[in-house]
Amino acid sequence: MAGSSIPVTIRNPLLELPLEVQLESAVGLGYGPHDAYGFHLLESMQCMIERRAGGETGIASVEWIAGDQVWNWLKGEGAWARPLLDEAAKRNPQRPQVPLEQEAKDPVLFLLQYADGLRAAALIVGPSGAQWSFACRRKGAGAAIESTLFGLSAQTRTLPHFDGLVHCMEEMFVTGKPLYPVERTLLTTGALALLFQSKKAGRRLETPELGGIRYRAAKNTYFQRA
Repeated sequence: MAGSSIPVTIRNPLLELPLEVQLESAVGLGYGPHDAYGFHLLESMQCMIERRAGGETGIASVEWIAGDQVWNWLKGEGAWARPLLDEAAKRNPQRPQVPLEQEAKDPVLFLLQYADGLRAAALIVGPSGAQWSFACRRKGAGAAIESTLFGLSAQTRTLPHFDGLVHCMEEMFVTGKPLYPVERTLLTTGALALLFQSKKAGRRLETPELGGIRYRAAKNTYFQRA
């Protein structure tokens, strides 16, 4: 067992994509250091998209995009991601009510091309201290955007999102069985490591190392409902 606390915390509104969902695209929106918090961002996005039709089949390529190139990408080939990111931002009341371009001082975008054709993008907006949010669009003409915020919109105490992870640890100690797939973390940590290689190389990288990571999410994945 491994992984982030974010996938198992409360979702506001409650959103659990049905198993075998037909997904066209997805985004995650987060903040903080690119390595430590980038991991949470990838995990929170992965826990949603791993439920798609056919199960997880791995990642074919990754690309690190930073600075003004983020906005250029969103105006060009990444135009598909812009409405999803805007919707994800709206889910978070802690974000300033301004366009992402005005909020972000040091934007970094993780672009992921999955082996089965799914396209996903995860945007780190610094120096915001807002929470993580997610948005996706199912396949089909005119499909509406679905989105959620991970965690309580107004926290009443410090770090309540760890409650769900502690519960999962307790269940693991008692039963010997994890409540969510460890392969998720193998894929996200591998993707993050290769994204840093992409940053160094200054280009998109093919990722055959990640292309063979296959697993299926459980029908009823644990996360906090209250």
